[in-house]
Order: sequence, then C-alpha cells, then structure tokens
Amino acid sequence: RWALITGNGYNSTNGRPVLLIQYLSGTGASLEKITAASTGANATDNGLSTPRPVDLNGDGTVDVIYAGDLKGNMWKFDISNKVSSNWGVALGGNPLYIAKDSTDTRQPITSAPNVRTNKSVGGMMVAFGTGRNVTDGDRSDRTSVQTVYSILDETKYTLDSDVANKGKVKAVTSPAPTTVSSRTSPTAHGDLVPRTFNATNINGEGRSSDEVFWNMSDTQVELKYAGTGKKRGWYLDLPVGGERVLTMPTFYDGSNVLNITSTVPASGGNIAEESCSPPALEGKQYQTLMGIEFGLKPTVQLLDSDGDGLFNAVKDKNTNRHTTEPGQDIKVIGGFKKNPEDCVDAAACKPDTNEMPKPPLTINWRQLQ
Repeated sequence: RWALITGNGYNSTNGRPVLLIQYLSGTGASLEKITAASTGANATDNGLSTPRPVDLNGDGTVDVIYAGDLKGNMWKFDISNKVSSNWGVALGGNPLYIAKDSTDTRQPITSAPNVRTNKSVGGMMVAFGTGRNVTDGDRSDRTSVQTVYSILDETKYTLDSDVANKGKVKAVTSPAPTTVSSRTSPTAHGDLVPRTFNATNINGEGRSSDEVFWNMSDTQVELKYAGTGKKRGWYLDLPVGGERVLTMPTFYDGSNVLNITSTVPASGGNIAEESCSPPALEGKQYQTLMGIEFGLKPTVQLLDSDGDGLFNAVKDKNTNRHTTEPGQDIKVIGGFKKNPEDCVDAAACKPDTNEMPKPPLTINWRQLQ
C-alpha cells in the first residue's frame, strides 16, 4: 500500500522523536508509529526530522529509513519485515551516530540524510549536515559551528528465506555502532577523520569576481574502512560561523560527489522603521563538493574560480567550495550560459559548474552473411 513517511516534527506535546507511517489506502488507512526514544534526554524537547527511505533489494518497497533529530541523533529504522509489529529502531535501539561539536555540544539535524553504497567494504554511507533554523535565536546565530558527516553503516543484508517473510531482506551482520561521546580536540573525532579547507579564501576573478572560493588542504588524513586503524567515516566542520545545512545533500550530476548546500540565514529587522530591531544581516549561501566515501575533493575540476569559462584544476586552484546567491539553483552545464557578446549583464553570463565526465559510447558491429 502507498503510505506517507514523515518525522513527527518539532514542538509536539511529548517532545519525542517519532517516525510516522500513514497509510493512504486500505482498511482504516492506519497510522504506524515508531518511537526512537521514549525515555531519557532524547525523549524531551526533541522531534524527528525529515526521513530518508531506502529500498535495499529493489522490490519497490522500503526496507530501512534513516532520520535525524534535534538532539543530533541519526536513527535507523528497520521496516523490512512484512509484519509491522516487527518493525522498530535498528542497531539495538541505538542511534547510528550522535553529532557533537568540539565543545561536546549536540548538533541538531533538521534535514534528511542521503545514502550511497560504500564501494570499499560494502554497507551504506549515510551523509548529512547539522544545523537548524526554527527560532529567532537560530536565525541570528553567527557563531556556532555546524558539521557535515558521512558515516558508514556496516550492516550487511541477505534475502530472507523464512516463509512468512520470503523475498524481503534481513540483516546478517549488524555490528553495534560506536557512539562518540566527545571529540578529543577540535580537529579529532574518535573513529572519524577530519576534512578541512585552507584558511585562506580565494577571491574569484573575471566573471566569478563576485564569488569567494575555497580549496582543501593537500595533507588530508588517510581514511581506511578495513584493517588496522579503520574508521567509520569523515566529518567537515563548516568554516563560516553560523553556517548550517538545512537541505538534504544531493549527488552531483549522477556521481558519488556530494553536492552540499549550506546557508547562514538572514536576520535582523528593518532598522529604518523599527528602532529597537537589531541591524539587518543578509543571508549567505555556499556550495561544497566532496566525495561521499572519503570526503575528498572531486577528481574533476567542477568550479571556475578564475572566471574564464573553463575548468582547469591549476588555474582554478583546485577549488571545490564557493559562495552562491541565497536561493540560487546551481546548474550543471559545463561552461557559460551565453557567449560574452550575447550577455545583457554580468549575471546573465555567470559561469555554471562543470559536468562530470560521461563514459564513451561503445559502438559494436557484426557482419551479416
């Protein structure tokens, strides 16, 4: 049956994080509820954010669902069984991960995660950003540090041979997640590796002169998912104070590159009319491009920092992050929208981002006798 899958949201009466599955057809159009936390600190002043359903075996029905909450928990729900009474929170009732900043403060998750298979060891990479924009205090926050995470869910699955659940999936290995209680330093995070951008910003040139760009430091910590010193993923502290992720990271041009849109919301009132209002501050928006599995810059130059309409890693200084206009829809075109002589103004000729390389077409032939 068709169903609406959603989090319960914020400011509910009980303040708990609850997954809601509202059937849209059938007898009674029933509502299924799965409570992630019914007691303790996670069960007060909380709420479940936008979920990300995943179909593991391609049969057209959802098997697992990932969703975050205001307390920084990334939950995993298992609804793979045909009997709904067997549904529940996966991983022994523990969150897959708890997001915390360098001061051990929990980071709220208000947008859906995105997922992709880990090609190195199997399992699922779960990528998400932290941050919220719910209250006036959230909008005026220009100091907190929010983070992008990509966490490995090591669970492996097989088709269920049980008659009652035949054709569905079941977990065959589901190791208990390691919950990081705090960072050992602002740049260390237990079983994750840090990803960083160089502190010096790069001013755009030419037609990109109204943008600011970043590139990643060349000495990134090695990330291994197996063997000695294996890790569970990576994290990136967003470099601008108050910057946060409020939308689900997408995959850039069908690749494994995360397209992360982050923002610093506008705040303040109209000082010309409201003398008691704080000065108005404009909103800011950023686009960051990183591989989901290892958190490194793309192997293809996707941004044009020197504004020449071409994508050259050396000339464009290996940039993989830049400012964008708030609300701007980033298009993948591979060059300027128009020839310079056709430009009405600078905005009409603003460069877009590069395309990912496409596999060449294979032409086959055979001789007919």
